[in-house]
Amino acid sequence: MGSIPLVESLLDTRNLATIVFVVTMVSLTAYCLFLAEDEAGLVAVLGLLLLVLPFLPASNVFIRVGFVVAERILYIPSMGYFILLVHGIHNLCCALGKPASSLMTGCAVLLILLWGWKTVHRNPIWWTRESLFRSGVETLPHNAKVHYNYGNYLKDLGRHEEAIFHYQRTLELYPRHASANNNLGTLMTNDSQLQELYYRRAMNITPQHAKAHFNLANLISKQGKTSEAETLFRRAIVIQPDYIDARVNLASLLSDLERNQEALAIYQESLDLDRENPDVLNNYGAFLAKLGQTTEALSHYDQALTFDPTHTVAMVNKARLLRSLDRTREAEGLFLRAISLKKEAGTLELLAAMYYNTGRIMDAKNVYEEVLSLDPDRHETVTHYAHVVGRLGDHVKAESLLLGVLDRRPDMFDAHRHLASLYGMMGASQKALQSALQALELLPPNYEAKQTAELHYELGNHHKDLNHISQALESYRTAVSLYPNLASAHMNLGALLHIKEDIQEARLHYQAALKLDPTNQVLMDNIRKLDRKEQQMRQEGNR
Repeated sequence: MGSIPLVESLLDTRNLATIVFVVTMVSLTAYCLFLAEDEAGLVAVLGLLLLVLPFLPASNVFIRVGFVVAERILYIPSMGYFILLVHGIHNLCCALGKPASSLMTGCAVLLILLWGWKTVHRNPIWWTRESLFRSGVETLPHNAKVHYNYGNYLKDLGRHEEAIFHYQRTLELYPRHASANNNLGTLMTNDSQLQELYYRRAMNITPQHAKAHFNLANLISKQGKTSEAETLFRRAIVIQPDYIDARVNLASLLSDLERNQEALAIYQESLDLDRENPDVLNNYGAFLAKLGQTTEALSHYDQALTFDPTHTVAMVNKARLLRSLDRTREAEGLFLRAISLKKEAGTLELLAAMYYNTGRIMDAKNVYEEVLSLDPDRHETVTHYAHVVGRLGDHVKAESLLLGVLDRRPDMFDAHRHLASLYGMMGASQKALQSALQALELLPPNYEAKQTAELHYELGNHHKDLNHISQALESYRTAVSLYPNLASAHMNLGALLHIKEDIQEARLHYQAALKLDPTNQVLMDNIRKLDRKEQQMRQEGNR
């Protein structure tokens, strides 16, 4: 791949070296076969055998190997070379006499010293993997393979910009390098079209490239192309039947498509291949949790952590499941353990959300601040942090944070929603109404019914505060139709109907709210007032 340019013409001067080599090897062979009869001749035979035979498998003559010259395949042939060299010097010394012998000895000593210096000079190159790979690039800048190897090393270290440069250099030198195309695609995270181009190019060059199929399947599955993604995952498994990652991701895709029986079968096949694989156990646990099989899910998370006590993804998944089961203290312990092993913004944000939802507002604020110290540009985190700051009473700071997010991301639904809530707390009902309406326009598809209902409920509150009674009634009705268990929406709807003297419907919603929130004192007071109002209206009707 560019280490030694090919000989493509009879006029290439390197042909002279080839002729000299052939003549030398033929002469040595003839000497060993016909002239080496004494002990000295046997030394020459040994040297020739050590020089030639160990090098034959790596010579590219009988089988194709991935290199032309490499130090690791020259060690034993070097022994044969030095045996022949010493044997030749010895014969020259014997033939030329003492003066010439002294000169030859001096030259040999000088040669040994020079080689020794060269060895000492080169040894630092072998101290680290990086120095070794970098040496290859510096020595053979036109060799595609050394650029590819160095790119792999840099990619593993997370030095992606440098890795991209060396992968691109690899492809400049050897455009049909399938793995370089594939690996370069994995680094182009900001350009999905370019990623797809590199993956497909790798597959076209090497149709049996399992990783390229796998990576492309992952990419297009996120784009909603589930059918093609499934085909690619299955193709990767056919190419490499023990490719567990492909099996696990295929099972996850099938689960997302609600094809749970097929997903279950693939997870079980993956476990049959490797029952101690923590990634498989973790993903299977997540699948079981989705099906509501919490006990089995916790068991598989525990198994994953048994085989890999540092598996932070399994810790986080188990913590989330424990939180959903109201086992908050255990969940907190796992979140903190995962963070101690690997401080990631996503894990910290989950912990902050748990603190907020369990009333530990100051703890949530502190954790959100830690997230932002790691990644100040996480707009979602800034939005949640602003909401917490607003709950703590610093409305000015919260407003500034949310408006700053919307300057950069005007289409961010959560920022508009939290800004509406903030303005509601500040009593700025008109601003709250505008932000809530913008949030509704940006409502994500498949947004949870409960949260959508809560947004309509808040919108109804803003309309009510502005005395837009008909619009408030409409918003509350929408809220209870989307999520009938929203007690506060039933209560407020009942209160407005109470004011409008629609006694029967008001009572209906009051009773629905009371079933959901039987200890609500304000609600019970309203029902008593409604009873008195109904009695009063009956008395007036009887007059």
